[in-house]
Amino acid sequence: MLAFDYRSGFVKKKYLMKKLGKSRNKRSRSEKGFTLLELLAVMGLLAILLALASLKGTDILANARERVCQYNRTQLIKKYESHLVATGEEHNETLLAGFILEEGENICPSHGTISIAFQNLLCSVHDIDEDEDDVPYLLK
Repeated sequence: MLAFDYRSGFVKKKYLMKKLGKSRNKRSRSEKGFTLLELLAVMGLLAILLALASLKGTDILANARERVCQYNRTQLIKKYESHLVATGEEHNETLLAGFILEEGENICPSHGTISIAFQNLLCSVHDIDEDEDDVPYLLK
């Protein structure tokens, strides 16, 4: 039995809504959207993923800074050797120290101090010596 409106010829909507068990004020489950608990769970998962990504990003950034520092020191040594060949001078520590002061600005992206040890350039940030008490590990 359907409620039929004789004036318009259509089934009354109110009657059908009651028959189907729905009222005007209530929405069906598919119309509601997400609950607060579901949104909090998704936000928690996103926060965990963001934290993991930022930890990995800092490792990548630190490794990149170390590689840039090593590359800059290598290029500075090559430039120093080219300077020695071009001027015909002999190597000495004083000349190398002066060359580093003139040419060696912004070598280390981590703002390390460059020092000379046995004709090598060492960075105070990236060339930290291991403690003598530590046992070095071997790579395979």
